[in-house]
Amino acid sequence: MIWFTSDTHFGHKNTIKFCRSRNCFMTSEETELWNQSGKDISTPISSQSIHNMNKTIIDNINNCVKYDDILFILGDFCFPSSKCKIYTNQINCKDIRLVLGNHDNLSQIKPLFDLHPAFTIVYNPIQIFIHKYEENMVLDIYNISYNNKIKSRFYKNIKNWQGFYLSHYPHISWPRSDRGNIHLHGHSHGNLEEWKKEHMPDNHRNIIDVGVDVQNLKPISYNEIKDRQQ
Repeated sequence: MIWFTSDTHFGHKNTIKFCRSRNCFMTSEETELWNQSGKDISTPISSQSIHNMNKTIIDNINNCVKYDDILFILGDFCFPSSKCKIYTNQINCKDIRLVLGNHDNLSQIKPLFDLHPAFTIVYNPIQIFIHKYEENMVLDIYNISYNNKIKSRFYKNIKNWQGFYLSHYPHISWPRSDRGNIHLHGHSHGNLEEWKKEHMPDNHRNIIDVGVDVQNLKPISYNEIKDRQQ
C-alpha cells in the first residue's frame, strides 16, 4: 500500500500550542498557563508533552503502514532537522520518501538520509502515477518536466491509473488538475479547508491536506483517498 502524511513536526513544541488537534498533549497546567498568557509563543511545554505527541503520531504510523509499504511525507518532518534519525529509526516502514517542507533543513537531513538507502529526499513537487492491477500496485514518479513519450505511454496505453501532484505547499492550480489529478499537500494544518470549499467549489475535493492535523494524527492511504472521491 502507498501512504501519505505531512507536518508530523516531531519534537516541535510550538505545534502542540498552535495546532488544535495537538492541544490535548498539553497538561492542564500548561493549558491554563497558555490561555492566561494570551497564547504567548514563549509559553513553556514540558518534554513529556512533546514525547507524548511524538509517540502518538509514530504509533499511529506504525499501526497503519507496513514494513513493505511506501510512505510519502510531504514536508516538515521534525524540528530540529538534525534529529530526524531519532524518528526515522522508530518508523517501521523501510521506504520513506520525504518531500521537503519549509521546516526541513536539507544540510542536516541529507547526511542522515544518505545513510539509509531506502529513504529518499524529494527536492521539488512531483507528479506520481499509481496503477492498480487487482490487488497489486505499481508506482511511477516523474518530475513535472516529463517528455511527450512518457505522456503517450501513460495516457494512451494504461487506463487504470490515478495521477497525483505532491507538494508541501497547497496550490490553487496544478498539473492536469482539469483531468482528475489529485493534489496532496501539507503546510496549512487544516486552516484552508473552508477557504477551499468557498473559493474552489468545483475542485476542492481534489485538493487534500494530508497533514496529521487534518487526518486524525494518522497517515492516509491511497485506497482511503480514492474512496473519499466516490
